Amino acid sequence: MDEDGRTRRQCLIVGLRRRRWQRADWIGGTAPREHIKTALAWAMAPRVVALPLWMVQILLIGSEMFTSATPRLDAHSRLMFLLLGVALVEAVLAIWSMVLMCNTVAEVQGYVSAWKGLGNLVLAALVFVIPLLLLVLPFLLLVQVA
Repeated sequence: MDEDGRTRRQCLIVGLRRRRWQRADWIGGTAPREHIKTALAWAMAPRVVALPLWMVQILLIGSEMFTSATPRLDAHSRLMFLLLGVALVEAVLAIWSMVLMCNTVAEVQGYVSAWKGLGNLVLAALVFVIPLLLLVLPFLLLVQVA
């Protein structure tokens, strides 16, 4: 067999294995990519609801929201409590979004448990994070040594 034919076959095998990894076949997932993307999009609905809260924060304290010095916020304790309330609502919406994400991924993958959906999300994140760390870590070690 010629070199070109063997390379094509190897690429096909690697591509099929990569697609299998993305679909999470090896942990019992059955959903196609489009269903996963739809599940992730619907899980972001609480985050969209939280966007107007950013506008409220910017209207209340303006540019102090993006600086470490907050003289206006320090002078008005009521304003600080109001912003803490808004932050609490944002935290609740973020947690709700994560729970919804685990449940939607579990639903489209055909899992019985949302915990398995969380495992699917963690494994998918590791597929991205581990190669990134392997690329960045040597440079960080070089900078630290120098």
